[in-house]
Amino acid sequence: MFFTFCGRFLNHFVLLIISQLLFSNLLFVQGADGEDVDLLVAYKNKEGRRKISSLLDFFEVNRTNVIVDVIYEIGDKLDDIDFDNYSLAELISSVKVPSDTWESYRDMLNGDSNIATVTINPSRLAPPDLKPEAPIDMADRFSLRRELYDETPPGIERVQATELWETDFEEQITVCVVDTGYDYGHVDLPTEFVTGTTPDPSYGDWSEDQNSHGTHCAGTIGALTQNGFGVDSCMRYEANFKFHIGKGLNGQGSGSGSTIMAAIRGCQNNGAKIVSLSLGGSANNPSEAEFYRSKFDEGLLLIAAAGNDGNTEKAYPASYGSVMSVAAVEPEATFSQVNNQVEISAPGSMVKSTYPGNRYQRKSGTSMATPHVAGVAALVWSRFPECTNVQIRNILVITAQKVTNEEYSERYGYGLVQAKAAYDLLESEGCTAADSFVNPLINPPDDPTSFGGSNNTGAIIATIIAVGVAVVVVLGALGYYFYYAKSK
Repeated sequence: MFFTFCGRFLNHFVLLIISQLLFSNLLFVQGADGEDVDLLVAYKNKEGRRKISSLLDFFEVNRTNVIVDVIYEIGDKLDDIDFDNYSLAELISSVKVPSDTWESYRDMLNGDSNIATVTINPSRLAPPDLKPEAPIDMADRFSLRRELYDETPPGIERVQATELWETDFEEQITVCVVDTGYDYGHVDLPTEFVTGTTPDPSYGDWSEDQNSHGTHCAGTIGALTQNGFGVDSCMRYEANFKFHIGKGLNGQGSGSGSTIMAAIRGCQNNGAKIVSLSLGGSANNPSEAEFYRSKFDEGLLLIAAAGNDGNTEKAYPASYGSVMSVAAVEPEATFSQVNNQVEISAPGSMVKSTYPGNRYQRKSGTSMATPHVAGVAALVWSRFPECTNVQIRNILVITAQKVTNEEYSERYGYGLVQAKAAYDLLESEGCTAADSFVNPLINPPDDPTSFGGSNNTGAIIATIIAVGVAVVVVLGALGYYFYYAKSK
């Protein structure tokens, strides 16, 4: 009798858990009634990509601004693409499907052998500004003379960027900023050696920034220095580096995993070695994680904001092992995320930088800390271009200035990034100086590339069902034996 009761109880309990997971997953996917569902589809070959489009026709979905592809841009023709030139990790498209047909569309894709996975396209955002000051207008000549004349923001000095300005660079390195765009024509930002891509045409041109977030981040890396006005930056001179701008976020600071990945692909196509990502979201995704891992393995140094929620949760892509997660170093930066993937820190409070319309503004956030690290990485790597991305990453880590008495802390990572310290170590010992250092954050045990990610709801549900069924069968059999067989 006892085992029969246990079997019936567990049966109801497992069914309740499954129904709750399915229901919550449905709510998460659909959102408000009538909204399109944004799916991230990883495919295996050209036929898989054809399937994505043909099913849209089958369900009579207008393709305009519906599909974002990682490996090619709007206007390219599918038949002209040699898919053998791309890794499987790059074969990703996102597609927006009406809420009343998305499940059927997903199921038909999952039934095709040319499709690898179908998941939800994760949201990626530029965190909202934390107590920003009013922009300073260049037209205010008194303000210009009093506040802006050749100003070096404190953060540029704290990361020792100024100490490398007089050293010789060996390579004009390309730094990519994936964000809300770039105020091309701003008097304090480069216009030479600047290129850009916009994966989603609805976001507008990369050379415009309706938000200001991307322009502010770009200014910390490369605002023109010693031009008689404005703010200084990490890189100092326009001729020392190139910018590539990936407009992965729209004017509201919103984007998705696919628009960011497509922007990164554009960075790589245009010769970028460093990608600065002042953006993120709470959801991780196995297809996205594999993409970032592939770009890291191909030599990109990926640097992203740890997040501004002020808790211990992980933000992505920063918390993928293939990405450096950057925290804000100031004690008052209580907004900065604290977790075991935070790798390094930089100034992130009241950072003054460029703002659209020939203006300037102070902003706070890990978004502001991230370009400090990207700028330092560019300074150092341009002096030692023979180093690999892994070597530069680890050099920055082992030469960081400790913020606490600990070798590593989940609040500040390995410490405050230091340009001169990194340069000195490379100058004395070369690129192999950090080869003996094993960075545990590059291959963390809980990285989604290791086991498929914690966001794989389908796998979780399938596991629960399998375990539940097994438990019910075993206890049911025991119950039958003890209650019915013994009673005869």
